[in-house]
Amino acid sequence: MAIYRRYGGKQALFETVLFEQIRQLEALASAIRNDAGDPLTELRVTARAYLEFMISPTAVDLQRILIAEGSRLSTLSQQVAPPLPQLLGERLDQLIGHAQQAGQLIEMPGALLREILLRLIAEGPRWEMLMGQKAWTADDIEQHFQKMWPMFLKIAAV
Repeated sequence: MAIYRRYGGKQALFETVLFEQIRQLEALASAIRNDAGDPLTELRVTARAYLEFMISPTAVDLQRILIAEGSRLSTLSQQVAPPLPQLLGERLDQLIGHAQQAGQLIEMPGALLREILLRLIAEGPRWEMLMGQKAWTADDIEQHFQKMWPMFLKIAAV
């Protein structure tokens, strides 16, 4: 019960843990700087980092808690329902825009291209982790990404 004295309750404790994880993802997003001058290469590196984070044990555990406690912590669920911290979303949108300007990606709303990319690379592995169906190894992640990135390019590349 000492932990509740420090945090005041379950929701405050959960918010502290959750927002720390979001802060770590935002730090990861800002640290991903592959300034090769090629926006598509930078987009690939950023998308790969997003996949690794979303299926990390801590991120999966937090997603499970948010799903389980969503009805009781509805205000918190609404605040963090978008699983993509703002900084990472802005970085992906920026890279997609640069790739479009460079003639590498088709002209369509960047947010839609971001959604397509993230669903292709992360939703299958994330769902399997959430359901406890599979523990993803580094090799599994690499093989999955090597299949999904070309699929994204088939959809979005010029």
